[in-house]
Amino acid sequence: MRPFYESDEDREQEKEIISAVAGSWNVDFVKMKISCIIDYALIENEKVVAVVEVRRRNYSKDDIDRLGGLIIGTGKIFSAKKWIGIGIPFIFVVKLKEEIFYIVIKNEEDWPVMNIEMGGTRKRNDWQDIEPCCLMPMNIFTKWSEKS
Repeated sequence: MRPFYESDEDREQEKEIISAVAGSWNVDFVKMKISCIIDYALIENEKVVAVVEVRRRNYSKDDIDRLGGLIIGTGKIFSAKKWIGIGIPFIFVVKLKEEIFYIVIKNEEDWPVMNIEMGGTRKRNDWQDIEPCCLMPMNIFTKWSEKS
């Protein structure tokens, strides 16, 4: 079985991010099981109204731009497209050093043009950490505020 690299601290910080964002949007959230691929579901009156991938990166917006964009694995994109295909929007939320950003994708036409490169981390010497990744430019993201 493949090791699980996400720490309790990582999960707690993601939960703080989704709690703030969902709270400002007046919806509840539920952590989804690993097989769902995407991190969270947003819930309103017991109905799933969106799925959300949450990231935390110790970079500035400018740093991400210099790196070519925010990396998201194609597996996450494929899963998001399936949700969108059944009418559930996909939201990508990232907390950078200075603030939180997000993008809402409601239908196929909303997908940005993305470069696809082989990416991931090599620091754990796990061949499964390397995969085709999409680079999403930061200029397509909206800066979140508690009033968003």
